[in-house]
Amino acid sequence: MIFISRNQANEIELEKTVSKNHKRKMPIFNCSCGLEILIIPNVHEMNKAIKNHLIEHRKSTGQGIAEETLIQEILNAVMKAINET
Repeated sequence: MIFISRNQANEIELEKTVSKNHKRKMPIFNCSCGLEILIIPNVHEMNKAIKNHLIEHRKSTGQGIAEETLIQEILNAVMKAINET
């Protein structure tokens, strides 16, 4: 019998989820600045992607975008992608 920690179990489940999601098309959010954000099924990683995009958005446009606004736009894109499947 093999025992694994809760963290290891969560990592295994995440790997299974990511593997399944790679088999189907992952939704992509197209920002108004022209850059794309891949929507990933991991809240922590998605949060990092959003924070990184806020920096890139400011660099590419010279203007900032509110984090809450970007999150709302991404959630709307996810809901649209879900409804299309």
